[in-house]
Amino acid sequence: MFTGITDDMVRFFLSIRFNNNAAFFEANRGVYAQHVQQPLRALAEDLAPTLEGIDPRFDTRPGRVLSRIRRDTRFSKNKDPYRDHMWLGWRYAGQMREEATGFYFEVSPEGTHWGFGGYGEHKPLMDAIRRRLVNRPKELLFLFKAAGVPDRFTLNGTQYKRMPVPPEIPAALAPLYCNKGFYFENVARPDDGQALYSDAIVYRLRQDFAALAPLYHWVRDRQAELGL
Repeated sequence: MFTGITDDMVRFFLSIRFNNNAAFFEANRGVYAQHVQQPLRALAEDLAPTLEGIDPRFDTRPGRVLSRIRRDTRFSKNKDPYRDHMWLGWRYAGQMREEATGFYFEVSPEGTHWGFGGYGEHKPLMDAIRRRLVNRPKELLFLFKAAGVPDRFTLNGTQYKRMPVPPEIPAALAPLYCNKGFYFENVARPDDGQALYSDAIVYRLRQDFAALAPLYHWVRDRQAELGL
């Protein structure tokens, strides 16, 4: 059972940030296992029924959901071997993160955030979304309002700089129309501290993921149109 983010978890992330080497990590492997790996696996277990209820095809095994502390530096300019943050990510088994649309929860020294969306850009999916927005804009506008976008969740993603927006697209949907990719996110506020540091965060995440579920299924319908 997850009992909340702890100071020990945050301290470990800060420590590895300033001591990002194998010797430090091996000397503190027990700290990582106790204060980072085990609690986040417990959170994955607590949230598994909620995610399975949203989409039974999600891989909810904690070992698959929890990100690795070790980074793949082969194709990165940043050669630091370890992450200074961790996340939980729910997608289909065998699906690459770059091609998936799923839910996530991330914690770092800077804060905590969660939501659903895609990793990076996905032009075929965004083109399908744009076609649907032109043909049935009120459909998604209703889902935005029901989920609490933008008050409860913010829409994020890199945008095309000069993409014209058709006049039938409501202003609230224009940013999504211009996006190269997207994710809907809730960022922990300063007054969320008590909830984050207790098991109340589990209830908060269940409620937020359930609120985003209709939007998720709307996106999944667009992917199904593409045979994805």
